[in-house]
Amino acid sequence: MRSLGIAVVALALTGCIVHETKDSVGGPLEPGDITFLWNFDGQTCSQVRQEVYEMRVTLNGPRGPEQLDQDGIYNCNPAGTDGIRLVGFDGGTYTFNIEALDSGNFTVYTTTGTLTVNGDTTVPVTLHRTVRPSKLVVDWSFGGGLTCQSADLAQPDGVARVRITLNKGTPEEIACSAGTASIDLDPGTYIVQIDSLTDVPNALTGKLDTRIWYSASQSVNVVEGNSNSYSFLLAPVAGGATFVPSLLDAAGGPLTCATAGVRTLRIQLADYQGNTTPQYSCACDACPNGFLFAYLVANQTFDTATKLYRANWTVTVQADDGAVTPKVLFQGGSSVQVYAGEKAWDPVSQPQGQRFPVALHPL
Repeated sequence: MRSLGIAVVALALTGCIVHETKDSVGGPLEPGDITFLWNFDGQTCSQVRQEVYEMRVTLNGPRGPEQLDQDGIYNCNPAGTDGIRLVGFDGGTYTFNIEALDSGNFTVYTTTGTLTVNGDTTVPVTLHRTVRPSKLVVDWSFGGGLTCQSADLAQPDGVARVRITLNKGTPEEIACSAGTASIDLDPGTYIVQIDSLTDVPNALTGKLDTRIWYSASQSVNVVEGNSNSYSFLLAPVAGGATFVPSLLDAAGGPLTCATAGVRTLRIQLADYQGNTTPQYSCACDACPNGFLFAYLVANQTFDTATKLYRANWTVTVQADDGAVTPKVLFQGGSSVQVYAGEKAWDPVSQPQGQRFPVALHPL
């Protein structure tokens, strides 16, 4: 079968074998030409010329696929009109598929449908935009030359896995050692957050707590049809701290547990959002080095001077007499700034760690 630009005069049909197909009143359907007039979601060929390179038409008729001139590949506007005229078809029902192709032979607009040839027929068609496959490729690393295995803020074994979240949606978890992930996405702008995940046994519940020691977030733009690559530098967002209570008399002089009559120390922390830890206790004489908190979230603000995240924590410490119904004898507290990436003070293993004194005054 041959195709003509719409402005070209139809040629006489010769040599066509007509297979009888009955119309609605029982007569045979007449052979004829098919004219497609197309638009692209209401746009003309001229309006989409930057992305539409050529058109591809596929027809299936009563006897199967039709062999079209030029293998069905045509210009968008071959004779001044947006469309194509195909000549010399038997009467009957046909299915069609029309695609607008870009310079890379990718379908950017498409439509399908059914038509009936009973003499010449004109079919207006609207092609709709397709979405090209797009990928977001992310990779992650740690500052200071650290790797997943050596990022020891988490634990001696480092970071086991990371969690990737897009626009606060359903997160995906992947082994940290993979170093990269590829995600199929529709084009658009996304907020991507990558968190390191470490499971730590909780002595109180007997279960595992998942902790986030490192994190990074940024806005990404996914361009249609592209593999869009972004790198994430995971920065510490949590740290440790040790709180060391001291008992003081009314004049501010130091007291021992015995001279103060104190048997038990109790501590509780609250973060900047008002979330509190459980209240932990320690025999007064048994914790001269205070209370060590290995993990405190510290991603409230970013300190441009130190290049570290930090967060405000409020500490409250009480000292009681250790009775069945304890009487609180001393109390103290303060608000401190905990820096991410810093470990808790320990006089032996971390003498440079974060340490906060808490003065307890008599009630």
